[in-house]
Amino acid sequence: MRKSETRGFVFATTGKKYTNAARKAARNLRQAMPDAQIDLFTNQKVEDAVFDRIHPIKNDFFRPKMEAMLNSRFDRSVYLDSDVIVLCDVTELFDVLDFSDLAMAHARSREQKFMRDDSVPRAFPVLNAGVIAFRRTRQVQGLIRQWLRKMQETGAEVDQGWLRELMYHRRKSFVTLPIEYNTIELQRLSYWPLNNGAPRLLHILPLNDAADDPSTPFEVEKFLPPRQFEKLQQLIEADRHWPKSRRPVSPRSRRPFLQRLDDALFRRGI
Repeated sequence: MRKSETRGFVFATTGKKYTNAARKAARNLRQAMPDAQIDLFTNQKVEDAVFDRIHPIKNDFFRPKMEAMLNSRFDRSVYLDSDVIVLCDVTELFDVLDFSDLAMAHARSREQKFMRDDSVPRAFPVLNAGVIAFRRTRQVQGLIRQWLRKMQETGAEVDQGWLRELMYHRRKSFVTLPIEYNTIELQRLSYWPLNNGAPRLLHILPLNDAADDPSTPFEVEKFLPPRQFEKLQQLIEADRHWPKSRRPVSPRSRRPFLQRLDDALFRRGI
């Protein structure tokens, strides 16, 4: 990556509920990466210092991510859904873009609604569009424009099916991210091997309905059963590649399980 290239994170929302969730998720990201550039694209009138810039979206389409991705000011961007919690520094998401200009993790679902086009080999993966690392290239911009157009023309409720089909027919290369960079099947935590490293980004679907106070970050332990949260703590303790920076947690928002997670990080001297 050239030193002159800019890097940053992008959220995109419509409506108060999703915007409040993005404001909370951005605070988790800010805790993990204090110096990160974080932008929000939204149709809501909001001021929030957690974002470096807030951009009004011009199209009230219910999937604003495409407009945000097309208009990101960064050379290398990471788009995040508003229900994604970043647990630690994930600078490496920008670094993998040295190999391709697009990176995503496998989707958890192989439902038929994602695999309608029989001309696409079944072995071609469905990719989760909740975490997307991308470079601002002509190929990526063309893919996103066509993706947006297909979504608007067909009124599709889910975006991953069209993304899969377009990527295949356009012969678009991509990097497949490991599941720890978009952990959406949280039950995996119960049997996640300790020597496999810890999740970096948790994709927790109920977050959008729990964004009560947008001025505070999400508290992870509220959304995980006790055993899964304990396992997350163990995974972090055992992960020798965990970034060497301690994730700060406000004493006011600290709860027993989160306290133990923070203590675990402290014992490791990070």
